[in-house]
Amino acid sequence: MIIKLKMVRVYLAITIDTEPDCSVSWRRSNPLTFHSVLMGIPQRLQPLFVDFEAKPTYLISQEVLENWECIEVLNSLEGDYELGTHLHGEYVEPEKRYYNYAGTKAVDFACFDYNKDLEMAKLLNLTNIFKERMGTGPVSYRAGRFGADEETIQILEKLGYLIDSSVTPHISWKNKGGPDFTHCPEQPYHPDVKNICRPGNSKIVEVPVSIGRKKFFLLPSFWFFYSWLRPSVNSTKGMIDLIEYFIEKYHNSKSIVLNMVFHSMEVIPKASPYTRTDKDVDRFISKLRDVLDYCNKNGVVFTELKDIRSVI
Repeated sequence: MIIKLKMVRVYLAITIDTEPDCSVSWRRSNPLTFHSVLMGIPQRLQPLFVDFEAKPTYLISQEVLENWECIEVLNSLEGDYELGTHLHGEYVEPEKRYYNYAGTKAVDFACFDYNKDLEMAKLLNLTNIFKERMGTGPVSYRAGRFGADEETIQILEKLGYLIDSSVTPHISWKNKGGPDFTHCPEQPYHPDVKNICRPGNSKIVEVPVSIGRKKFFLLPSFWFFYSWLRPSVNSTKGMIDLIEYFIEKYHNSKSIVLNMVFHSMEVIPKASPYTRTDKDVDRFISKLRDVLDYCNKNGVVFTELKDIRSVI
């Protein structure tokens, strides 16, 4: 079914957690490599985005920011794109856990595993290295493992950020030691500085990941059983159905924002649990291309995260 957009404008942000290559068990590659950044992004992802005039946002982790080859590549991509930050606190001072990153695994939820002062210090250091390496300050952020809460929002305000994209509506990470986003809004909002799931008066705009209903009602409430705008865990049809569900649900709104999410490592084989072979990567790219093509043909506007402030 083709949705004909009339009064409401629909926007698609493509947000990519940009990290070192991993293993199929999510451990950092050993030895540490950055093939997904050095080759996957410039050779596979960005040319595809340029073809559709899409505007991705690459949210960059500390390990990538420490690698000058990655900096050179990310600063010289073709087309329109945004660079932001992505905190995995194990790799950031103070109280940095790992100095040799190879073979390590990021497991912390910054909002719960660190007190507010420590989360602030780590985010400050991540922001400063971004400024040093990129020549400008970041305004968009996503917490590693979606580990953000209202204190994170307060910290981001102080550091000059404009956008957070850590909320996963319908999903609780409590059983893993993380936040509960079960009742958070699906569309962008200014969160309450005392409750990240409640609209309020923060200067930050929260842009939730686009997640809809469970694929089947009787399935358990596990994150994988919900429909994500995420090529690694959803089919082309599933993602298009989700887009049309959002358009139908919010058709009386001023605007509708869709937020696709995935990792940079998913565009090369054996660097994540999702794409273990070349065929897996080809399927991933094919699904991404099909969704971009659908959006392009149906008047969906591609946008960087930072520009969502002006459309809500």
